[in-house]
Amino acid sequence: WLRGGRMRNCIKSYHVFLSSRLFQVLLYVLYPLVMAFITLIFVCASLGFGYGIGMGYQLSVNLLFAGEAFWGYWIFGGVAAKDTNKLEYLKTSVKGMPVLKTAIIVDTIRRVIWVTAIQWIPLFIAMEKPDESIWLANAMVLLFAELGCLLERKSSSMAMFLGVVIGGSTLLAPLLGLTMMIAHQIWPIVLCYVLAVVVMILNIKMVMKKARDSFYDDRNEKMSEAV
Repeated sequence: WLRGGRMRNCIKSYHVFLSSRLFQVLLYVLYPLVMAFITLIFVCASLGFGYGIGMGYQLSVNLLFAGEAFWGYWIFGGVAAKDTNKLEYLKTSVKGMPVLKTAIIVDTIRRVIWVTAIQWIPLFIAMEKPDESIWLANAMVLLFAELGCLLERKSSSMAMFLGVVIGGSTLLAPLLGLTMMIAHQIWPIVLCYVLAVVVMILNIKMVMKKARDSFYDDRNEKMSEAV
């Protein structure tokens, strides 16, 4: 799916919704580097105080979640809202729907890669062995980030964005800490990953359904005007 020219076309589709060069630099370079550095600080501080890497990830997950919530809102915020105008220019091209679907999929893949790299790279720099806590932290951040995107794509209001960040941050770190108490069991980790994949699929289907419905409503409206 992401080979050669097809990969370039996928990135171009994504950049339809992320056209600013400044924000591309922020997303592709500064954001992952800064977040990985901050995560490294938390992990090293946690190890220094003898709490293990689990505490470091518990302290850093909210910041990573907030970062993904910001990008989710900035790039696709309100794209599936009832009164959205973000799909208007896509309706003028037969490639509009494929471009939208590709962009949503690329955004999902980008989020998985970035979150995983941001959480794993500091572990290798600190030369620590991974344990269940990093897998659990990774799965829960992805799950919460996808749930946040699901809500943000239904509304472009700043209140929705703030609600996602505040609500998610309030629940994520404590829930991660509680789940780490039983992290020696594999099922919580598997469950979080499965739920994250389910929400990813729901996200794609929701946006595409909204786009198709909007396209047909617009076409029927034009036909009614012509009659």
